[in-house]
Amino acid sequence: MEVDEVLMVRAQAGDREAFGSLATRYETPMFRFFCRMGAETDAAADLLQETILQLYERLDAYDPTRPFRAWLYGIAHLVWKDSRRQSARRLEYLSRLAAMEREAPEGPSPEHELDAGFDRDLIGVAVRVAVSHLSEEHRAVLILRHYQGLAYPEIAEVLGIPVGTVKSRLHHALRGVKAELVRKKVLEVG
Repeated sequence: MEVDEVLMVRAQAGDREAFGSLATRYETPMFRFFCRMGAETDAAADLLQETILQLYERLDAYDPTRPFRAWLYGIAHLVWKDSRRQSARRLEYLSRLAAMEREAPEGPSPEHELDAGFDRDLIGVAVRVAVSHLSEEHRAVLILRHYQGLAYPEIAEVLGIPVGTVKSRLHHALRGVKAELVRKKVLEVG
């Protein structure tokens, strides 16, 4: 498998197969990034397509001495931010989701406690809800680090912030998720 940066240089030279390989390689991670940032499935697919289009339109702007993955996530993050500014409906959706979660019962029902597999699913849902309650700044850092696997310097480049700020935001994000899980009695204090 060719290195991303090599494929990108080939794509800059007009190699459509190289561009297609990059788009295919990052299709699932980008889709997951948008879903984890709060996009519905259809919106995530649209944002993915917009990111691939932006990648193609910005081929000449790529500097081959810089890591491709961080550059691509930078484009994806800008696409996300642009979509947030343009879509009042998405903001309304997140507000409704948060309101529904607040109205939900505080713990699993007795029938749910019988199924350990369901408990794992419930914990996963609780974590996703807790992540959705984070500020966008904290959510982005947490998702890029723990779900997308980017290193601190890559996250710093994607978000245009210092590495120290990345670490600080990640620390606060993890504390926020833990506090929410303790509050919902998904985790015990300790």
